[in-house]
Amino acid sequence: MEPLELRGRTAVITGAASGIGRALAHDAVTRGMSVAIADVDEAGLMATAEALRERQGRVLPMVVDVRSAEAVERFAEACFAEFASIAVVFSNAGVLRRSSAAAFNLADWNYVLEVNLGGMAHCAAAFVPRMVARAEPAQFVMTGSQASFMAVPNMAGYVASKHAIWGLADVLRVDLEAAQSPVGVSMLAPPRVATAIVSQSVDMVRESQGDEAADTFWRDMVQPEFVAALTLDKAAAREFFILPSDDFKPGFKARVAPLI
Repeated sequence: MEPLELRGRTAVITGAASGIGRALAHDAVTRGMSVAIADVDEAGLMATAEALRERQGRVLPMVVDVRSAEAVERFAEACFAEFASIAVVFSNAGVLRRSSAAAFNLADWNYVLEVNLGGMAHCAAAFVPRMVARAEPAQFVMTGSQASFMAVPNMAGYVASKHAIWGLADVLRVDLEAAQSPVGVSMLAPPRVATAIVSQSVDMVRESQGDEAADTFWRDMVQPEFVAALTLDKAAAREFFILPSDDFKPGFKARVAPLI
């Protein structure tokens, strides 16, 4: 596929109230794009929208709970009514709950799967057919994780949801290629990023190892601005895997070696 032209077009971003989603919105505006942003956190979403407008960005904010297919459908309808050309849709909303697979917490499991995987399916169902119908070059970007490739202790729902996102993204890619659609697919697989979603991990390090270890743990995380810039670059280049770090690769190779 030919590289995407981004300037003058629109980026749609869920989970835009903070973290990677907010950084994606700012990076898109820097590149001359309009943005449509959504999140369940109304205060954070409106703060993002106001910051973007101060930078002269054209912004459509909408409070959306991605667990609701109807809410995501309304967001997609509003985006396609408002913007003539949508270049990239970032299905980015996600949550993390720590829970062991050996002591199942079904409430946490259901919540994480509903947001991370159900929300992803709702975005694909609402946006991809509209993107295909417009028949212009565009990219649908799904936020997975390095946990899409690795088993992480005490993160049963999160790991299961992120593994499933890899499968869904790959099937969507194959199906769109078979249809010879100009719409492509990318999967972002970030490492630990300095966002609110990992704050509980920092708290656990603080409790077990002290303040200095927790501060080091936080400093060693990848910054969301770096992830956002790389993601826009790779999405525009139509790459499937977007990998801000390859630290996971030795562990992944060891994991799949018995299968190979």
